[in-house]
This record gives sequence, C-alpha cells and structure tokens, in this order.
Amino acid sequence: DTSKVAVDDEDQAAITIAAGSTEEAAALEAMEALIEADSPAKAASQELKLMCLRGRKYDPVRAAALMPDAISLIDTLDLKSGSDQLTSDLVSGKAVMTGARDRQERAIVWLRFRLHDPRQCEPRDF
Repeated sequence: DTSKVAVDDEDQAAITIAAGSTEEAAALEAMEALIEADSPAKAASQELKLMCLRGRKYDPVRAAALMPDAISLIDTLDLKSGSDQLTSDLVSGKAVMTGARDRQERAIVWLRFRLHDPRQCEPRDF
C-alpha cells in the first residue's frame, strides 16, 4: 500500500555521479564491502549491483540493503533466463535497438506500441 507515501520533488537531489565514473566505482566498492561474505548478493553480477547502487542514488548502505530483495524478486519472477517474448518483440519490430545513445551513453530502444497485443504477452514480458 503506497497511499501514505509522500514525495516532495523539491527535496529530491539530482544525481551528481556519472555512470562509469571513478566516483561510481568507489561507491560500488564501498557497497561490496558492506555485503556479507556468505550472502548470495556477494556472487551477484556487476550489472545487478550497479542497478541497486544507481537505484539508491549511489548510497552504498541502502544499495547493499536492497541486494537481497532484488535477488529474491529475480528468483520469484524467474528472470534469470532470457525472454522468448523479448526475442519475438525484436524480430517483429515492436522493439527496435536504434544504435543511438543518450548523453549518458545508454542505449536507446524505440517501442512501437501499435504493434503491442496485450493478449500475446504477460505484463512482466513487456
């Protein structure tokens, strides 16, 4: 239930750490130091660790606390294997990798919603 969650946009600080920067690497190292040696989070992929770190605005303590929940969610939704639906969407042209990149060097994916049929895919696939 998120009905009592209040978000004040004025209190939201802009992210000052760039992806791939030395500051990001230092924050990732600090986060990894907080993860217990016997935790499954220790063996998690670099991408998952970065996702948690970026999702918590580079706060290593909060990112390390998020890791077990993220791993549990991935296991629950069975996201470890590739998606046949994603492959189908790329082949059909519903999702197009443009080859372009944004200012932060992230890949841009163009979605054609007119080609989306909600009866053919589950919400988690979209």
